[in-house]
Amino acid sequence: MNKPIVFMFSGQGSQYYQMGKELYEKNENFHYWMNYCSKIYEPLIHASLVEIIYMERPDRFEPFDKTIYTHPAIFIFEYSLYQTILSLGIKPGYLLGYSLGEYVASVVAGVLSLEDAIALVHKNAELTINLTPNASMMAILTNYKFFKQNTERFSDTTIAGINYDNHFVITSDHGKLEKIKSFLDEIDISAQILPVSHGFHSYRMDPIENEFKQFLKCLSFLEITIPIISPLYQRLLKHDDIHVDYYYQITRQPINFLATIESWERNGDFTYIDIGPSGTLANFVKQIIKNESGSKSLTTIDMFGRDLNNIKRLQSVLNQ
Repeated sequence: MNKPIVFMFSGQGSQYYQMGKELYEKNENFHYWMNYCSKIYEPLIHASLVEIIYMERPDRFEPFDKTIYTHPAIFIFEYSLYQTILSLGIKPGYLLGYSLGEYVASVVAGVLSLEDAIALVHKNAELTINLTPNASMMAILTNYKFFKQNTERFSDTTIAGINYDNHFVITSDHGKLEKIKSFLDEIDISAQILPVSHGFHSYRMDPIENEFKQFLKCLSFLEITIPIISPLYQRLLKHDDIHVDYYYQITRQPINFLATIESWERNGDFTYIDIGPSGTLANFVKQIIKNESGSKSLTTIDMFGRDLNNIKRLQSVLNQ
């Protein structure tokens, strides 16, 4: 399989307790990088991320939704999984980050140092908790035009993302989303409230802008060494795009993943590999690419715990 490889890094909502546990226990590379990154985070959050993620719990599917922990947990998981996949000789030609995943892509591409990105992700979480109102996000499995056709039902809500034709995400306060979900249940439209405690990709993030940008001014942005496909711009990033406002807008602006992949697919056939914990982006891409496309979309890790088998399967598919 010689198609150019796109590594995709997912964002908030893809996390869960025990993610990658088998890999953590049995793969030295993944274990090393998870511990390495967790140690850097410890002074910032006064806790061990690996202990938080892998501690035994009565309910494995207990919501993992505390932003101060979920932000860094997603980041270190994806960075560690990237290092693990890279150690197998699988190298990306392109990177694509979704929301928080754009920070991981920036490190992999050499734009941010690992230490600066860790500090940045922590600052984003800290400001979000301290300055923005509590809110929820909900994925809805129907055409996003449904939102505009039902403006009264969706009052005080905002579209935070369009993932494919029949999958979009909204944000509002929790009570409002519960009411909307009840309405959707009545008309047999599937919806899921995500394990997220703030209204990312909406005006609810406005309060963090000034302090977040002040923090960003202290960081150094280096040259892009691996091309980054940015859903913010729906194209490849240029060096001039990498600035203070870009890293704020990653959090603030709604994501049109559908338009990003549709636009990128015009460049040819690709192998998309999801470097997130749930295979979410791989599923989105499968829904977007046309039947006549030669592109493939592959999952690395999912919620079923068969991490080593999944990676062997990934290697097998890539060797075909």
